[in-house]
Amino acid sequence: MAVEVRNTVRAYVVGDLLLGIDAERAEAASFIEAGVLDSTGAMELVGFLEQAFSISIADAEIVPDNLDSLEGIVAFVVRKLKTTNNPVE
Repeated sequence: MAVEVRNTVRAYVVGDLLLGIDAERAEAASFIEAGVLDSTGAMELVGFLEQAFSISIADAEIVPDNLDSLEGIVAFVVRKLKTTNNPVE
């Protein structure tokens, strides 16, 4: 499950947040520090995650621990999917 989530999230980050350029930044330890993710980008990312994985993300969950890196996002989405019994298709 994590591999599918990672591939989907990485494709979004590269295509939508990085606009297809500088794909190495998708692997950045911190999207915020690398300038990849700002508050508007975070809200767009949340909308994408909710739609792509059929999950609901509460305002309290929109924190750097969950959204600041590719690995953090993957771990967060996998946890959400497990708690909602909503496996990746």
